[in-house]
Amino acid sequence: PKGQTACECERTQAGDLRQSLFMLTSSTIQNKLLASTSRAAALAKEKERSLEERVEEIYLRAYSRPPRPEELTIAVSYLKRHKATSRAFADLLWSIAKTKEFLYNH
Repeated sequence: PKGQTACECERTQAGDLRQSLFMLTSSTIQNKLLASTSRAAALAKEKERSLEERVEEIYLRAYSRPPRPEELTIAVSYLKRHKATSRAFADLLWSIAKTKEFLYNH
């Protein structure tokens, strides 16, 4: 959008192929998610809070809302299956970052 007004109507909700491909294949994003200093690594190391609390934080930061009950169940189940490793948290963060809800809220 040209940014000439404050109207959200200037922004299109249609996806762009370049944007989609970048989100799917970007080594930059993957490297940031998998870095030892990443948020995913910090979430995996944190044991003071439950997995549910950590997933709630992810959703609040990404979507400015708590996860729906089914989203929470799916995310926690995935993390448990993968032993809540840094890679599992990175996968969860990546899957959230490539959603339309995230892209159009940021």
